[in-house]
Amino acid sequence: MTFGDSGSLELSSWADWAGPIERTAVVPEGRPLVEWAVDQVAGFYGDEWLRRQAAARCVPVMTLADWPLSSPAAVIRLIERAAQIAILGDQLRHQLADGPEGFATRTTPRSSITSICYSK
Repeated sequence: MTFGDSGSLELSSWADWAGPIERTAVVPEGRPLVEWAVDQVAGFYGDEWLRRQAAARCVPVMTLADWPLSSPAAVIRLIERAAQIAILGDQLRHQLADGPEGFATRTTPRSSITSICYSK
């Protein structure tokens, strides 16, 4: 995670988004689960999607309910999101991500997401 010339937050990867595992709101025994969850979410959305959303100041997974992972509620939501992604079949996962209406191919956010985007 870095700050750009304008002082804005720049996320270059899901590892940046997650931060150090030691700072998550879980006991050490729960850290592998959090790492798995971050891997599931990162594999589904991809770093490029995160960079595009951050550049547009529209990162739905950066609401106070989702981040930072030092919040127990954010960790729970991350694990829930990862579990939902994990149970999707490969074909459905591909359609959601890379299909004609998939989030990975969309250049502008959907109106339901626009409301939680930051204004410039």
